[in-house]
Amino acid sequence: MMRVKWAAAVAILAAAVPAIGYTVFGDALARNARLGDWREAQIRTACLGALERPERDPLMPKFPVAQHHIDLQDSVRMLEATAALNCYVVTHRNAVCDRNNRAYIVASIGRYFEHMDSMLATASRHGEAEVRLVARLWNSPRHQAIAAALQDHIRQGRLAKADFGWSAPKALAPALTQHANALDACGREAAPVMAGKQG
Repeated sequence: MMRVKWAAAVAILAAAVPAIGYTVFGDALARNARLGDWREAQIRTACLGALERPERDPLMPKFPVAQHHIDLQDSVRMLEATAALNCYVVTHRNAVCDRNNRAYIVASIGRYFEHMDSMLATASRHGEAEVRLVARLWNSPRHQAIAAALQDHIRQGRLAKADFGWSAPKALAPALTQHANALDACGREAAPVMAGKQG
């Protein structure tokens, strides 16, 4: 019953929360030949469908029934960030090969990990049990798929340390360092991004 109420509340609040990626968030991006203009990224519109009611996705994290201090708006942003990044790096695996898409995806990765770290930091003020609860939320099948895809992109040089500059997420830093000399597997031609509803 509690999860049903939470899903309804998420749907209402989501309408009032700006979609991930539509605020100005690319100012901190590194500047190099690998990154284009994030504002011109086709992946933005191609993945709009993934942000429609992400709470209905059975592979998304499920809101806990146990007592907690998790803010509802934080939960909404987590679902949106997860649905968006899953679409960018899992569903559209080759999207990162386009320079504009790569810039947008790198900025989105930064936002994703910033929100994860913020929720864990907030949880730490309420004890270890709350931290474990939030950590489980960020370890859903969708999160695991994103983590695996990011590691694969890094191994293949599709994402590199230079893309993140000084703002590389701590969770990715070891892989980015280990594969710093990986050749970009994208090649000269990027696969097209398909428009429409994607998840």
